[in-house]
Amino acid sequence: MSAEEVGAYIRLLCYSWINGPLPTSDILLTRLAGCSVEALVAVREKFKLVDGKLINAKLESVRDAQRLYSQRQSKAAHDRWDKPTTPNGNAVAMPPHMPPHMPPHMPNVCSSSSSSSSSMSLPSVNTAPVPVASSTGQAELPDFPAPTPPPPKPKSERDAIKDALAGCGGADPSQVVPSAWAGIGKALSDIMAVCPQVTPEEIARRSVNYRTHMDSVPLTPHALAKNWALCDKPNQHQRKKPAQESEFNSENAW
Repeated sequence: MSAEEVGAYIRLLCYSWINGPLPTSDILLTRLAGCSVEALVAVREKFKLVDGKLINAKLESVRDAQRLYSQRQSKAAHDRWDKPTTPNGNAVAMPPHMPPHMPPHMPNVCSSSSSSSSSMSLPSVNTAPVPVASSTGQAELPDFPAPTPPPPKPKSERDAIKDALAGCGGADPSQVVPSAWAGIGKALSDIMAVCPQVTPEEIARRSVNYRTHMDSVPLTPHALAKNWALCDKPNQHQRKKPAQESEFNSENAW
């Protein structure tokens, strides 16, 4: 089926699902499907004529299944709610706020008798200190004790492994800003994925080996994690730097 035929078929299915069987007139079908007469020829093959109307067998089977499912769910709801009720036919309500048959240990605080009202104790009134007028005419408040300051929070212990990684390039871990610790933590997670038992000594050892491999690349936690496997051993073929050449003799200069 072409794209036009598929679109016309879907539109007719939607119309039939809502409004029932389709008319047999090609003029009405082309208007409902929004297609040409040529495209309608292939679409009509998907429908069959029953009692002077066009229906789709698959759609009707789905409609019947949906109707049966709805009926079963409706019956289940009625069975769930149609349970034994009171003699007058009403459902059993929740117990009242103050049931008439209260146990003997529950006092009836709503009683209006004088005996119960006399036995009830009034709530205590919290009397705040009243300012006292001094000889100068200004109100003076009584002295209150100074509030006790809360105890200082204990300092969290530093992570030796994170500190070793943060200082692998020579930085002071105590001077690392908070925003940089996220990157250091990510580098440590990458290292611990392959070396779960890493120690500060191992980080220091591989930091030394890093400089034998990449003497011109700065050593950072990310760079060490990226080259962790390479830094397991030092570079055996490290090129020695040439000796510093002596300055040109002024007599040989041009």
